Amino acid sequence: MDILIKGYYGKGNFGDDALLVSAIDVIREQYPSANLYCDVDKRYLTQYSLFKPCLDNYDMVFYGGGTQFFSFSEHSFFKKLEYVLKKGKLLRVIKSKFRKMKPDSSLKIMIGMGLGPFVDKDVERKTKSIIETAEVVHVRDDFSLAHCKNWGIAASKYVDLCFYTERFNDIAKKANTEKGCYDVGFIVRDWGYRETDYADKLIAAAKELKALGVSSRFIIFSSKEDEKSRSKLMTAGVDFLEWYDDESRFEEFMLELNRHNMFITARFHGAIFASLLNKPFAIISIDRKLEYYADLFDFDNIIDPDSEKERVIDVYNSIKANYSDYCDAIIKSNNSSFRAAKDSINAIKQVIEKAKFS
Repeated sequence: MDILIKGYYGKGNFGDDALLVSAIDVIREQYPSANLYCDVDKRYLTQYSLFKPCLDNYDMVFYGGGTQFFSFSEHSFFKKLEYVLKKGKLLRVIKSKFRKMKPDSSLKIMIGMGLGPFVDKDVERKTKSIIETAEVVHVRDDFSLAHCKNWGIAASKYVDLCFYTERFNDIAKKANTEKGCYDVGFIVRDWGYRETDYADKLIAAAKELKALGVSSRFIIFSSKEDEKSRSKLMTAGVDFLEWYDDESRFEEFMLELNRHNMFITARFHGAIFASLLNKPFAIISIDRKLEYYADLFDFDNIIDPDSEKERVIDVYNSIKANYSDYCDAIIKSNNSSFRAAKDSINAIKQVIEKAKFS
C-alpha cells in the first residue's frame, strides 16, 4: 500500500514536526507495512523512514493536520510567479499541472485540518476545489468548519492531530506535576502579516516578573522561520530554548518545556503542548486560530499583540490566582480531546471499509 502524507512539513518547526510524527503514528497504527511518501528533504526521509513522492497515484492521500490552506494577504500573479521562481519551484509546478491531467483514484483523508483565513479569493477557490475531492474532512476548529459549510462541503469538527497519538501523552506522563506559577515560558514567533512589537513587550514583562522573583525563559519553535525573533532575543541578552528538528529530541524538548509552570505563546502549538503538559497558558492573539483554542477555557488568557507589558503582567496574575482551576479545566479538556480523536479515527475506518480499502 502506498500512502502520500501532505502537510507543511520539513521546515524545522516544532509544531509541524509534531504534526508529521502524529500523522505517521496514526497511519502506522492502522497500516504498519504501508509505504509512506512525503515531500521533505533527505534528512526527514531517513529520520522517519519515508520515501520521496514519485508515483502518479497513491492508494491514499493523507492530509495530516495544521493550517495547510490559507492566505493572509492578496498576491498578484507577478508576486506569485516571483515566489515560484525565487524558491526554485517552477519545474515542480509544471510537473504538478501535468500530473493533475491524469485520473486520480486516491482515497483522500483530511484530519486535524485548520483552514483560512482567505484574503486572496483565488487561494480560497483553489482550496475549495481540493477539499471537495476528499472522502473525509475532519477539521480542528469552528472557523475551519464554517469555511466548509460556506463551500457546501460536508465536514466534521474534532481536534488537533497531536491528540491522535499516544506519543506526546506518554511523554507528558513522565513530566512532574508540581503546581505553581513561578516560571513562565514565553513562546515567540515572527509574524509578517501584521506590524507588532509584541515580543518587546514580553521581554519587558519578563524583566518585571524577574524583579518579583518569577523566573522565565523564551522559546523558539523554528530557528529558520523565526530569525527576527531569535535575533531580537540575542540582542536583548535573554535566555531562550530552541527546537532542532530531530525525532529523538521530542521527549527532551517536551521535558524542557515542562520546566515552566505556565506559558504565554504566540504559536498555536505552544498552546497545544502547554495543554498536553497540563500547564495553563495565555495566547498572543496574532492569529485567530490561537483565540479559538484559548476560548475553550473560561479564563483571562488572551493578550492583544498591541497591549503594553502591564497587560501581560495582569494576565500572569490572573492565571496565578486561578491556577488550580485552570489545570483542572485543561485535564478535562484533554480527556475530551483524546476521546474525540478516537471517534475521528473510528469514523475514518468506516469510510475506508465502505471504500473496500484495506
